[in-house]
Amino acid sequence: MPPDPPQGDRGIANKLAARLAEEHYGTGPLAQLGRLDPAGSLMAPALQRLLVQYVDTDHPGRLRLWALFIHCLAIVSPQPAGAVPLGQALFEAGYNEGRTSRLLAARADDLAGLMPRTMRLLKAKGVAFTPVTLWDFLHATMTPALDGRWADDARTRLARAYYRAENATKGTAA
Repeated sequence: MPPDPPQGDRGIANKLAARLAEEHYGTGPLAQLGRLDPAGSLMAPALQRLLVQYVDTDHPGRLRLWALFIHCLAIVSPQPAGAVPLGQALFEAGYNEGRTSRLLAARADDLAGLMPRTMRLLKAKGVAFTPVTLWDFLHATMTPALDGRWADDARTRLARAYYRAENATKGTAA
């Protein structure tokens, strides 16, 4: 079985999510983070402030990973974190099976465009999720140095949460 993500990163992800969900986090910085292109320039002051405060890395690939995570959080903020995994939230938002399949098959380069659209759908539907499940998925699928099984496990966890939610609705509809 692949190793769990470093607890330090998961802790940072939770702290960032909590920070962006705070009522007094500025709307200007939040809007700047929401407009960010994680595949483009990372010079946005709001992003750099968060990276310096919370993330201890200068590795370009890791910075892009964190930028995408922060961008996704900014899109769904100031909505408080939910208690359901990302896969379940996708099902609850009506994210169809075809889109879910594309998300699960997406590689690192594709996620920079796909995840923000996914977050916009969740925001529009008012469906919240546990932010660390987003971090786990992005981290596992976007970190090339990790064993490929770890990315597969992250995709499987997302899929299982999606299909468990689907199954639960079938059980209640019967």
